[in-house]
Amino acid sequence: DLINDLPPEADARQGFATLERHFPGGTISPVYVVVRDDRPILDDGRTDAIDELTDALRAVPGIAEVRSLTQPAGEPLTPENLDALAGSADLSSLGLEPDDPTTQQLLTDLQRPEGLRLTASILRSAPGLQERLAPLIGQDGRSTRLIIALEGNPYENDALDVFEQIDDEAAAALQGTELTDASISVGGPTAFYADMRTIGERDFKVLFVVLLIAIFVVLALLLRSVVAPLYLLATVVLSYAATMGIAVIVFQGILGDPGITFWLAPFLFVVLVALGADYNIFIMSRIREEADAGHTVVEATQRGLVLTGRIITSAGLILAGTFAALML
Repeated sequence: DLINDLPPEADARQGFATLERHFPGGTISPVYVVVRDDRPILDDGRTDAIDELTDALRAVPGIAEVRSLTQPAGEPLTPENLDALAGSADLSSLGLEPDDPTTQQLLTDLQRPEGLRLTASILRSAPGLQERLAPLIGQDGRSTRLIIALEGNPYENDALDVFEQIDDEAAAALQGTELTDASISVGGPTAFYADMRTIGERDFKVLFVVLLIAIFVVLALLLRSVVAPLYLLATVVLSYAATMGIAVIVFQGILGDPGITFWLAPFLFVVLVALGADYNIFIMSRIREEADAGHTVVEATQRGLVLTGRIITSAGLILAGTFAALML
């Protein structure tokens, strides 16, 4: 939905190829910021706002490069990056006619130490250049897109943290400009994983509470006790915490990974708590049967462990072997 108003024609595809040439790692998974207003975007005041937004986003730690309508090379245009952007020293590759007075003025501006930042006036006077930048301008002329490359792996937690700042940073950068009231949409592959992490963290809190309450109710009805299920829940949570600790030690401490994936915590919690609760129910049911048969609590516990311990241990080893096979 963020880009369905962008031109699908061959010229637009050619423009994309031009924009993404020499683009850093973000080419694989760039972040797209779409700014949409009720007025034409090709107005000097609004393109100035886009230029300010470009500089503001580039200054955010964790962002490697920002390409926009005013800085399609990721920085103010110079003879060097113009060549990289066009893929050729021939200005016609950017839709510019070498003998055109506008082109000559652009070449002069390119020589300035601070480089050239494109404006609405420049783009209106150079239709060929505007056509090459079509992927950055909506078909209705009221929206524009910025392409952002994040530093490092765009799916790591650090990149997801940076992504979640972009919306607020963009809104702050446009405050007080001609695009103060413009809508801002942020998308791209990283957005999916950022949303999944947010949903996962929120749902994990609900899952944690609901699952423990459900298990507590089952154990309380089974054991006809309120205190005993609390001890059993503590053993389940302890096994989960130990497993998470081992995962961190192995993958971060030994293997040197920067972190563990965000879905590992809820996944392990469901598996370990479900399995732990099953085995707790198995052994506690037997202990309850022995106690109902007239044995003391100590005797019932001893008999329950003797009669079911090997079965439960065997079941655990079989399950461990099954999961170990997945490592292959």
